[in-house]
Amino acid sequence: MKKTGLLITLCINCSLIFAQKSKYAIEINPFTRFDRTNEFNNWETVTGGKNYIRPSGVSYGVNVNVKKVLRNNTNIYAGLGFYRHNISNIKSRNERGVTDDGRIINFVSPLFIFFYTDRYSYNAFSFNVGYERLFQFNKNYTLITGIDLNALYTYSQYYHLIRNPEGTVDYKRNNSTLLGLFAGVDLGLLKKYRGFSIGSKIKIPVFSILKTDETFPNETGLDFRNQWFSGVGLGLSFIYHFKTKKQ
Repeated sequence: MKKTGLLITLCINCSLIFAQKSKYAIEINPFTRFDRTNEFNNWETVTGGKNYIRPSGVSYGVNVNVKKVLRNNTNIYAGLGFYRHNISNIKSRNERGVTDDGRIINFVSPLFIFFYTDRYSYNAFSFNVGYERLFQFNKNYTLITGIDLNALYTYSQYYHLIRNPEGTVDYKRNNSTLLGLFAGVDLGLLKKYRGFSIGSKIKIPVFSILKTDETFPNETGLDFRNQWFSGVGLGLSFIYHFKTKKQ
């Protein structure tokens, strides 16, 4: 979290410098989103056959974006943020029809048993760019539609073990790597208060690419899974509009 705070502070300082020459705005955008991954083959055994899982969960994050106000009621922006990608619900089944709520995990132990996780998460930095189109209802209300692109870089991971006879059920890693890419559509309504705007946004993940995790069997951490329309999100938008400096 200290690293996230440093990045957000840097982003705010940059926006203050840029705002001295042109018309800019800065946005703080906390949000949450529900994602459900398509079912995929997880691993295979001689007795149970192929094992399939379908993970889902509610994730959350916050972005700080610097917006450049263009002509024709359009904005472009870039920003940094924090994102916690959560998997809190795992539906597992095999070819024999046996179902479960866990996923087998590669956990190093002197015990010759299988270990399972029922939830896991990834902490990540978010790097964002986007384009927005504004439709003015009146002097106070504005409808915003936009395209949002996010690159996620994870720096820590957490896995909750269903059972661990020899110790803690909290398994943590600090692996720094690309987590994935998100492309989505935003639809929001803003109300303006003098130099500020406050509103809400509906976030629709159109296309998602997530990297596999070598913590799980048959995953290398080198390839990716992609999906169309994985869920839906909701966010808040707090915007400060810098005044253009008179020449």
